[in-house]
Amino acid sequence: MTLLDAARTSTTPPAPALPTCSALRRALGVDTAGSASTIRSWLLLEHPGAWSDTARDDAFAAALPDDRHDLLQHLWETAWLRPLVVRRPGRQGGRPAAEPCLLIGSTLGDRPWLERLPARALTSLDLEAVAAGVPGLGEPVDGPLFAVCTNGAVDRCCAVNGRPLVAALAAAHPERTWEVSHVGGCRFSANLLVLPDGVLHGGATPSDGLRIAQAALAGRLDLKGLRGRTGSSAFAATAEVGLRRRLDLTGLADVEVLSQDPHDDVVDGEEGPEPAGADVVLRAGADHWRVAVRVQELGPATSVCDGTEPVVTTTVTAVHPA
Repeated sequence: MTLLDAARTSTTPPAPALPTCSALRRALGVDTAGSASTIRSWLLLEHPGAWSDTARDDAFAAALPDDRHDLLQHLWETAWLRPLVVRRPGRQGGRPAAEPCLLIGSTLGDRPWLERLPARALTSLDLEAVAAGVPGLGEPVDGPLFAVCTNGAVDRCCAVNGRPLVAALAAAHPERTWEVSHVGGCRFSANLLVLPDGVLHGGATPSDGLRIAQAALAGRLDLKGLRGRTGSSAFAATAEVGLRRRLDLTGLADVEVLSQDPHDDVVDGEEGPEPAGADVVLRAGADHWRVAVRVQELGPATSVCDGTEPVVTTTVTAVHPA
């Protein structure tokens, strides 16, 4: 054996390629239930063109003076008003609109709503009213609208999984479909947000998206990949999705969360100790149910998107008549 042959045979084999965060989520069997964002109100600014990882921040900073931008940041942090950018599907959002639009909406109260204004109205818009869920600031929009996260500059999974989904929806429902920037939970991509009801679906394929859209147009939910309704806590969303699946309830008003009683024991959360679970009471028709949910940590896992992080999910542990 020559020295060259010896060097070749002694070379350390390459490390196996790391999975993406969405592939890892599927491999671990992490359920989508209970993972919906806690955002209650929406501020969607049309922003055609290429999106960087700071596209949302750049667009709102350019549209608002410093004091108004600071107020928006404050409302995001304290009142769960989420600013996002949207664009029509196609290469970098298609042709720029002659008059870009602004979509505002909220899931607060008994009737979620969505309204449209010209983008220039953002400079004088009552941001606090939007955060409080007060309608009547723009022209009502006939929902549902379908918003798919495709911002690959934030996480590659959103682009890889989101683009086929948004293309299928745009072909079937062109006036109702938008690309949207980061809605949270890239590991659940492709993520499909249905507005104004704030219903979030994860792991959606193009065929899933078409089925979800048909259900939404009929005023119903598709239970596959359902992450929950935005504005709900993880415990409430997990309990609602779990009960819907158990009883096969797909009507938007079929289930109502009445109360949640956190457990006494705690786990480490992103912002410190938090309850390890809760007992959630829900109404389904004339019946009341008590659903026990609990945080479950699957242990640290490594993906190419996130590095090594603990994988945490919320699961249903028991369902009883209340």
